[in-house]
Amino acid sequence: TLLQALGSDASPASMVAPAVASVGLMAAAVVIAKHGTPRLVRLAERVAPAQLRSGGRAAEERALLLLLLLVTAVFVPLAHSLGSSHLLGAFLAGLSCCTIPRLHDAWIKQVKRLQSWLPQIFFSA
Repeated sequence: TLLQALGSDASPASMVAPAVASVGLMAAAVVIAKHGTPRLVRLAERVAPAQLRSGGRAAEERALLLLLLLVTAVFVPLAHSLGSSHLLGAFLAGLSCCTIPRLHDAWIKQVKRLQSWLPQIFFSA
């Protein structure tokens, strides 16, 4: 984004705005991780349909991963639209969900099959 700011209008405001947006997004992600995400999980556990509650651990893991993907779907475009990096948005989505203890186990369990292939794809590209 800094190169984009230098390309068209190299004013000081156009170079400072992405940095300010990034710091603001980081602060928002910390507040969401501390207060928002735990409340959202407790609310989802209370109003979860009977099928989700009777589905056991696998259904809970899918619901937590869906929550992570939804938070990512909010943070990535938000970061990009504010002039920050979309990668920062993806990182902050993970940061905002880091207070859910069961999410890490669900992520490891569901992604372990892909983990061996993803580095190979990355380094071959």
